[in-house]
Amino acid sequence: MSAANSFYDVTESLKNYLLANEVTNQVTYGSLADVDLNKQSMFPLAHIQVESVNLNDRALSYQVTILVMDIVYDRKESMESDADGGDNMFTGLDNEQDVLNTQLWVVNNLTRSLKRGSLRDGTMELNNEPISEPFVDRFHSKVAGWAVTYDILTPNDLCVTYQDAVGRLVNARVLTQAEYDSITPNENTYYLIQE
Repeated sequence: MSAANSFYDVTESLKNYLLANEVTNQVTYGSLADVDLNKQSMFPLAHIQVESVNLNDRALSYQVTILVMDIVYDRKESMESDADGGDNMFTGLDNEQDVLNTQLWVVNNLTRSLKRGSLRDGTMELNNEPISEPFVDRFHSKVAGWAVTYDILTPNDLCVTYQDAVGRLVNARVLTQAEYDSITPNENTYYLIQE
């Protein structure tokens, strides 16, 4: 992952992981207001929002909020008790708790993968202990789910400081040989070719 592509790498990696979990039907990106939440066929849904990126010398720190959600359906039962003798006063007349349980599983697996699974591959690292916040909202349909903000670190290899042959500290762009061959070098810029 080069810093020039790390934004794409982060968002694509998260999208691909979420789609592979056998629960999430669709992943969207950007402002949630731009997503047509009235389309019931898109649920269960995961939504990615990049909130900010801290530009440090050695790392880019992405604050990414992931929202996972599904439609809450009403059950056609009385408030007294369900057929199994359960208490509908606790579980309610819908599947809200089922949705929250399933969607918590989705973000828990995502968190685990960022900490010590396939998403922590040397180029992405979780830099916080995320907190999952439940939500229940009414759009055209009632949806429930979880919002989690992750602090994800990626290497910032676009520019490094090093000491040149004469002892001066200089900034240099780090490029692969193929990247270097594809640009017109600037005479005022130092380049380090990574192997």
